[in-house]
Amino acid sequence: MTEPLKPRIDFDGPLEEEKGANSQVRARV
Repeated sequence: MTEPLKPRIDFDGPLEEEKGANSQVRARV
């Protein structure tokens, strides 16, 4: 589940800036 979601977030925005937001987004999933 985390594998397919990982690339999905990548398209949402830059991994560099989303890196911090990724932590929160991942917890939400």
